[in-house]
Amino acid sequence: MSQFFKRFLAEDASRLDPGSDRFLGLGAFGKHPGWDDHIEDLGLDSESLVLAKRTLYVQGVGGQIDTGAWEKLKPAERIEEFNHVFLWQRSGQFLVGRMWSSSDGKGRTRYPMVVCAHCIGAPASWGIEQVLPRLQQVEQACRATNSAAEVRSILTRYRAQLQNALTGANPAAESPLVDSQARTRFVNEAAFGPDQQGWFRALYHLQNQMASYRPGNFDMRGDFSGLRPQHMRVPAGALGFEPSVLLWSRLLGIRVDRFVPCLFISSPAGPWLDVIAGEPSSHEFFCLRSLPAALPLVTDVPYEMDEPFKAKARSALAEFQNGKSFADLGRAEEDQPSESESGGWISATARWFRKGKGIKLFLALCGGGILLGGGAALFLRNAPGKGEHSYMPSPPTAATTASNKPGIEKPLALPPDAALTQKSNAPVQGAPGEPHEALASQQAPKPVSAPVLNTNVQSIAPLQTNAQLALAKPAPDQPVPAAPAPVTQSVPHELVVLASTAPGAVGAASAPSVAPASLPDSRDSATAAAASALRKVLTNSIGMVLVWIAGLPGTAQGGYVAKYEVTQEQFERVMGTNPSQFKDAVQPVENVTWTEAAEFCRKLTASEANGVALPGGFVYRLPSQAQWEFFLGDARFEDAITSRLAPRLSPSPVGSLAANQFGLFDVLGNVWEFCSDSDLTGKILKGAAYNNRKLFGEKASEWKPLERTTPRRLASDARSPDAGFRCIATMKGKDEG
Repeated sequence: MSQFFKRFLAEDASRLDPGSDRFLGLGAFGKHPGWDDHIEDLGLDSESLVLAKRTLYVQGVGGQIDTGAWEKLKPAERIEEFNHVFLWQRSGQFLVGRMWSSSDGKGRTRYPMVVCAHCIGAPASWGIEQVLPRLQQVEQACRATNSAAEVRSILTRYRAQLQNALTGANPAAESPLVDSQARTRFVNEAAFGPDQQGWFRALYHLQNQMASYRPGNFDMRGDFSGLRPQHMRVPAGALGFEPSVLLWSRLLGIRVDRFVPCLFISSPAGPWLDVIAGEPSSHEFFCLRSLPAALPLVTDVPYEMDEPFKAKARSALAEFQNGKSFADLGRAEEDQPSESESGGWISATARWFRKGKGIKLFLALCGGGILLGGGAALFLRNAPGKGEHSYMPSPPTAATTASNKPGIEKPLALPPDAALTQKSNAPVQGAPGEPHEALASQQAPKPVSAPVLNTNVQSIAPLQTNAQLALAKPAPDQPVPAAPAPVTQSVPHELVVLASTAPGAVGAASAPSVAPASLPDSRDSATAAAASALRKVLTNSIGMVLVWIAGLPGTAQGGYVAKYEVTQEQFERVMGTNPSQFKDAVQPVENVTWTEAAEFCRKLTASEANGVALPGGFVYRLPSQAQWEFFLGDARFEDAITSRLAPRLSPSPVGSLAANQFGLFDVLGNVWEFCSDSDLTGKILKGAAYNNRKLFGEKASEWKPLERTTPRRLASDARSPDAGFRCIATMKGKDEG
């Protein structure tokens, strides 16, 4: 029996943590500047964590680096950096982690650093919603230090937090991310196409290529030597990593036996997931650095399907939306693999290549040496009668034999199975004849006591950045102005300080502070100009800070634009409800409809009709596209809260990063912002969100680079956990925007 199938995520919690039916271990491995070589194993306190390192890092990443497969990819085919999130699950247990590009103390950067947590006694949704945000903080803290001792301290601290948080986890809890509404949105994702062709291909792949792992076909007591790992790259659509991975997990749970290990990997390069069932070999991890140009999504693989199959697939999707399982979908006879070929299943990718459609890609990527799959990434077998992969490891090269030279990274060799003990103190040796630093396991002692952490993921405050600290302080040569209208304690510190004290604010250090009651009645453009001359910045009755921007399109003189996206606290004060999926008073309101955003503006205008908080004659409204693009100013994605560099799981508090030239925050990133405009396909949103990457499109076939002014569309009554809004205030009637 395969040691991986026998041991991985099949452990007894009571043996790992005596007297308990729950366990949480937090480990790290890979490269970090605090070590001159691969760091010693940190916190690999379970055999599953040891096997995860062996499979993912030593065999997977190390194997791909040794073969040079990623270097053979063209720039348009290659993901340049490691910045991945992954969930590895099996019945009753899961492992969740993050991986990012790093270096050792000698500046060698080919290998990443990995942190991951092994959990028993909680659902995978708990790991996605509660553990991953903390791992993001671990990553940020590790990136910020070059000290090995500090990395050990970080892991010890967060391990204690997670172990305390696990005590409050409900193992039977159902995440709202997989409820009936979420499943309906998932099934109707634009990424699968209007005719559901993408779904047909995905279900066809599940039905046929993963047949060996179907419930009833898979026997834990059987011989796993002939089982091949199965890979498929699937769309994540606009849902983001959290709901997508849980929904795909739920879908695979119907078609794949619960005792089969399934790995889900998300990359910031685009809206897709890589899904690997079974025991991955080095081949499957080619996906870590390959774009769809080199490794297409399963929805783009040209499967041949008949109408009866499509009819069954439609019925299966309907049953999935209702939370039910579904029956055997059947196979198109003309596309069934022959049992004489390699003694078993072969992938659609193999057939695609044999028909001549993938030869050019094959030659370009593999150089005749490696058969790296496209489409579903299922790897070809040898000629009939031979059940081995056609790929063999490359012979030693000058690069590998020079590993003792300064500046050359040592390749990793696999430890024998006998070394995979629970604590695994055995060192991982380098290439034959090479000295290699022992990677001894460091088990941090469990703290006697630690404060119980609030297990609500939204309560985890992000680490303060230098930009946040700078924004929270007035310039050294400026006095702190008098406080504006009363603001509750839960409003961000940045909102308490007038925009004139923040870097980049309009009228900084020049606009006098005038009480709202002293503003003239701005019922025409002349008085509006007079008002703007007195107050470049105003704070309204709910603590919303607005900045005067002259020349705003659609206005006679200009208008006020909210410095921040509308927060959840502000929305709730006006509307009495908070529809947000990620509850936090100082984060932008999201999961809000365009209709609700427009109603918020109307109600806020009515509440300030006395002309005290808002100059008379002004009304709140949503900006037009032209207005939004004007006050976008010099905002850059490099200064935005997105997933372009590393996957983000939720919005951040407003004002977390730098402002643009007008003193406005988060015009790009954090949440998409509704505009007043619409077209035949829905209401327009601009600005992108926390979960957006470098590619975006309504359909997978239409993905293009995400530009600063790329529009998105939603129906006026549609909700999305990454859609919010920002208010502007302009003259009623004359400045309709």
